[in-house]
Amino acid sequence: MGALAYMTQDQQKVGAKVEEHLRGELEATAPLPFEVEAGDAGKTTVGVIAKEGLSLLFGGRGESRLFSLIFNLQQPRLFRAEFHMNRQGIGCHCGSILYSTKLSKPIKGSISLEDPKMFGSSKFVDADGADAAAKLNASKEILKAANNFARVKANIGGVDITAPRFFKIADQDGSAVLVAATLPRSYAMGFKMSTDAKEFVHLAELIEAAL
Repeated sequence: MGALAYMTQDQQKVGAKVEEHLRGELEATAPLPFEVEAGDAGKTTVGVIAKEGLSLLFGGRGESRLFSLIFNLQQPRLFRAEFHMNRQGIGCHCGSILYSTKLSKPIKGSISLEDPKMFGSSKFVDADGADAAAKLNASKEILKAANNFARVKANIGGVDITAPRFFKIADQDGSAVLVAATLPRSYAMGFKMSTDAKEFVHLAELIEAAL
């Protein structure tokens, strides 16, 4: 697996590389269809690159979304993955990844995961005072998996990026929907990156069993 950073901004070329990466993680035997959604970064120019470089040097995020790659996946369960590709000079890197899936059990209201804590694990909070959050908080395995998954900091292609935590379970037309964002996870001494697609699927299964 590569580092999810590319020396091109061509949507189809980058999409093919991300597709290959995701297919490998999911151990899929056939290519995974994807759609491309335009971002808000605008055209890449020398002036824009210089401005973003200064932003990075002085502590800004320096992220501009060029486009998103959207996968509607069938296996190992029905779920959606959105890869947000940010400009990095004349190339790009994968920023936040948004996953979503419908759960087999309904809930009332909505549940969210607290922002990261300096010490200890964040817990689930139920906005409507129901007992669904308590069921999830009772499982150390779910809390650990959710906190590990919902990362807010990463280094991708030598660039430090941050993103707000977003992890929510909500009622949608009588069914529960899990929507969670993460950032690519580095391993192999930072030479490889994981999208944590399999981890998202496993987490969804754990939450279904607990509700």
